[in-house]
Amino acid sequence: MLPALTAAGREDIAYASLNQDTFPSWLYSVKHGATTIWERWDAWTETGGFQNPGMNSFNHYSLGSVGEWMYQTILGIDTDENRPGFKHSVIRPRPGGGLRFASGEFGSVYGQIRVEWRRDRSDFVMHVQIPVNTTATVYVPGAVRNGEELESRGLRSLANGKRRRRIQRRLRKLHLPRGAGRVPWRAGKDGG
Repeated sequence: MLPALTAAGREDIAYASLNQDTFPSWLYSVKHGATTIWERWDAWTETGGFQNPGMNSFNHYSLGSVGEWMYQTILGIDTDENRPGFKHSVIRPRPGGGLRFASGEFGSVYGQIRVEWRRDRSDFVMHVQIPVNTTATVYVPGAVRNGEELESRGLRSLANGKRRRRIQRRLRKLHLPRGAGRVPWRAGKDGG
């Protein structure tokens, strides 16, 4: 459900569904002590207790696509359709739902892909780390605020002269070269 809502441009509804903690919802079970995803929305309710144990797994994937959505949407870690397998990653976080920060990693066959972001006043601050000998296209929400944040781990040339200004005008899309390691960005909502 959440991937379909996001694909349809309704991230607002997807985040509202994720954040809901009343029955039925993902957070309803968490609110009542769940540490895994239950097979059914009504596996346990305040009014009905436990349902039939014959069809009541408390560690089930049926509603688990929410986890995949959190990696792909909140953290923004995804594959490139033209180069599958995370040899080239796409990093495109889509913050929403009142979240002020997110941090996580995905263990690809090439190594850890790590994304951390936070809202800092009106800025969006993001750190990305990709495995050695891989590349990534990174979409930064907002506009890259200044070149200094780009001057690390092999991106020095992007932060200088005309290329720096071009990055600022084009806003959101940057390419991480091989072995770029951990790279920070600061972006402003207003593009400046």
